[in-house]
Amino acid sequence: MSEILTIDTAAGLQQIEKVNPLPVHGEDYFMLSVPIPEYKGDFPNPAIVHLAKRLRTTMKLYSGLGLSANQCGVAERMFVIGMDDFQLTCLNPKLKIMSANKVKEKEGCLSYPGLFLNVERPDWIEVEFLNEHGEKQEMRLDGLTARCFMHEMDHMNGIHYTNYVKPVALRMARQRATKLVKKIIRNSKKNG
Repeated sequence: MSEILTIDTAAGLQQIEKVNPLPVHGEDYFMLSVPIPEYKGDFPNPAIVHLAKRLRTTMKLYSGLGLSANQCGVAERMFVIGMDDFQLTCLNPKLKIMSANKVKEKEGCLSYPGLFLNVERPDWIEVEFLNEHGEKQEMRLDGLTARCFMHEMDHMNGIHYTNYVKPVALRMARQRATKLVKKIIRNSKKNG
């Protein structure tokens, strides 16, 4: 269980909130292959705010750069991306414009441990979404942030990043992932 410290500077109060991480399901989990419908609920919604905190806690626990609610068994059209210094919570994400220029780079996924694939994505995108408080956000995202947004939005649409590579490349990457996972397990047993 992680703790989140909240400081209200006007009142000078400190509150520690316990946040449990969520389970992260593997590639065969049914919810990863179906589109998730838009959130139509009201705001403020404490359940959505709490889900955002749990997603961020889980993403940090597993050293991820993004995590969608459906990877954790929650059927909300919501994901989080980022690192400690910059994070976004994206509810009902929409892609408005994308660059014609595409860049191929390695991507990983918490639902596919150790599997890294070269995936082609737009260099930049313009997006809109709601944050966990229901506030509409519009922004341009570049590079890695754009890539993470597109990867997590694919999860919302039931698309796996493995769909973007040829079968031979996928098979070779899976072999490398299997070797990597076995090596990590061996080392942890040796050092544990």
